[in-house]
Amino acid sequence: MTTFCVGVIVQLWMYCYFANKITAETDAVGDSAYSSEWYEADAACKRSLGIVITRAQKRTPFTVGKFTELSLDTFASILKGSYTYLMLLIEARG
Repeated sequence: MTTFCVGVIVQLWMYCYFANKITAETDAVGDSAYSSEWYEADAACKRSLGIVITRAQKRTPFTVGKFTELSLDTFASILKGSYTYLMLLIEARG
């Protein structure tokens, strides 16, 4: 039973960790595009970078079936809730 629980926790952590990492990298795309020397580019490139910067202003996190965002904060919240329920069951048991 312990091995199963550890396996589930590790699997959940992996999903949350990599989703958090990808979301952070995605958030940095707009900053990188703005920090580039876009003002020296031709008009078509300026337009394209403007679209990239505009699109990057809207955050697009990974979600769990439109219920909650998949991130390390969610992972911590799930672990805290699970521990609370476990302690409640142990207390109720005796």
